Amino acid sequence: MTTTLLKGRGQNSAYGPQGPCCPWSPKDPMKIFVLLLALLMAVPLRAARIGVKAFSLGSEDGKLLVKFHLRDAFPAGLQESLKAGVPLVCEFSLKLYRRRAWWLDERVLECSFHHRLFYENLKCVYSLVLEEEGKVLTFKDLEEAKSQMAKVCSLPLTRIEDLKSGHYRLKLKAKIGLKRPRLWPFSLLTSLLGLGKSTISYLCEFTVRDNRLSLGLQRPSFAQVR
Repeated sequence: MTTTLLKGRGQNSAYGPQGPCCPWSPKDPMKIFVLLLALLMAVPLRAARIGVKAFSLGSEDGKLLVKFHLRDAFPAGLQESLKAGVPLVCEFSLKLYRRRAWWLDERVLECSFHHRLFYENLKCVYSLVLEEEGKVLTFKDLEEAKSQMAKVCSLPLTRIEDLKSGHYRLKLKAKIGLKRPRLWPFSLLTSLLGLGKSTISYLCEFTVRDNRLSLGLQRPSFAQVR
């Protein structure tokens, strides 16, 4: 890229005796390195707090049910962003695998849905869309809305009788963040550094024998990063 509107390189211009004084000049890459390092160091500080506060897998009326509650997953400045018209979206993904000894695990089912929180200025209420329940809830208090948004209650996945006997893994992934317009190159930078959304992953193992459920290991399945 070339620029044709340069008129001089005096002390009062954007160019000094040694060339351009732009802080992002290729001659001074240290500033770029320091900025990227600061962004990367902020990731584990945030990751240490977010996660799954409660996770439960069980059966009722022959159905496999899951419920969970996220912890500390909400971004800073949430109230101001919501009132400025920027919605908050949480995308959930649940994948169930049947373990196989000599081959890749068999994917049994996949379930994806989202929660969406936004502010209605005319009514002065927070509206929460729960896609998996087909409901829209309204709240006067933001903390109540956040608590409900972070929960998934007794979601039916499948019938126990439809699962073959064996060992299973249920993987949960939740991504939560403000739905801001994406401007290049900032969208690329946030994607590469994982700064756009908080991502939470969790793993639950269980066994099915004679249509009976037996729980096993439960833990975070991957590093929890923002």
